[in-house]
Amino acid sequence: MTLKLNDFQHGIEEVRDRVASLIGERLTGDKDDMFTGCWAGPQQVSGVIKYVLNDSCFVAGVQFDGEDVSKLTAASFMLNTTKWEWKHPSVRDDNLPVPNGVKHERSMHRAYCLIVAIVASVGVRGLKGKYIFILDGNGENRRAIENALDDLGISISDRPTVITLELNPNIAFANALRFGRKHVRLTSADFRMQCKKNDVCGIERAILLEGHSVLSAEEKDNCIGLYLDYCGSPSKLTAFNKLYARLTQLVACAVTVAKRQPNHAFGCSKRRKLAEPLIDKFEMLHTFDHDKVFCDMYIRRSEGMSKKSENGLANKQQIVKSPKPKRPTPKNNKRNRLKKSKVRIGHSIFAL
Repeated sequence: MTLKLNDFQHGIEEVRDRVASLIGERLTGDKDDMFTGCWAGPQQVSGVIKYVLNDSCFVAGVQFDGEDVSKLTAASFMLNTTKWEWKHPSVRDDNLPVPNGVKHERSMHRAYCLIVAIVASVGVRGLKGKYIFILDGNGENRRAIENALDDLGISISDRPTVITLELNPNIAFANALRFGRKHVRLTSADFRMQCKKNDVCGIERAILLEGHSVLSAEEKDNCIGLYLDYCGSPSKLTAFNKLYARLTQLVACAVTVAKRQPNHAFGCSKRRKLAEPLIDKFEMLHTFDHDKVFCDMYIRRSEGMSKKSENGLANKQQIVKSPKPKRPTPKNNKRNRLKKSKVRIGHSIFAL
């Protein structure tokens, strides 16, 4: 079954378009993951991508050595036991346009502001060797992060590694084919990440659960930024205080929650409260009040940080209604850049 996508996600059609350029490339994997029946050969098998499949959830026909062509899903390509033998793409693809529209511009702007807050807190020297975990179904949040680091003058060698964690195999594979597997992880790629009913899953489980290969302990120990840009809302099963506590070096985080919730008994305000960090550890930096979502951004408290500071940090109760921006004018083969005339923490940087 193909999962329904929204405007912020690239799915199986994007995968098929990109797999077309991989015909003839080779991959290796575990026989138990590649074949549905019994196979008497070696545990590790190697095969060649023969063609694109437009057949239900299958995306490619792969011929393993000595066998007929097998049908593979996006999940098979993204398992941690599967190795791509082709060259991985760069983390940047600035030649591709980002989606047009106010909602996309605002989503990117929130990611942009989060990075500005992180850099203002840790400085340039505090970025190298660090990690930022994000939800990003179509690559636009990653683009905004790179734009912010460009504008702040951060060299490529000094930048943190941005890791997208995705629950949907098609979305994960589509983005991994753009940015490389190091930068995009399928949260179910390790069998140890399997969850039962009433277990939290996805990015939250990858952070909270130890002993799996989706996220290493070293990556979690050095995570300084977290952008939970939910399409709907955080799960009420998530123990957010434990999640934030696990990321011991977390400097800033942002959580997007849809205003409209199907579960009226556990609506938007309760879900925002659920994801709120401990007030003695973090304070509210800003709340983006957009048409369909709220996005709460938090910054870790420091000894010199007061609840109300002159540099524009919002207090715990303040919500700033962002004006509707003018729709950007698209330009062929050029980045649709955000307005970034003032790159500093203050109300001016948040307004969009």
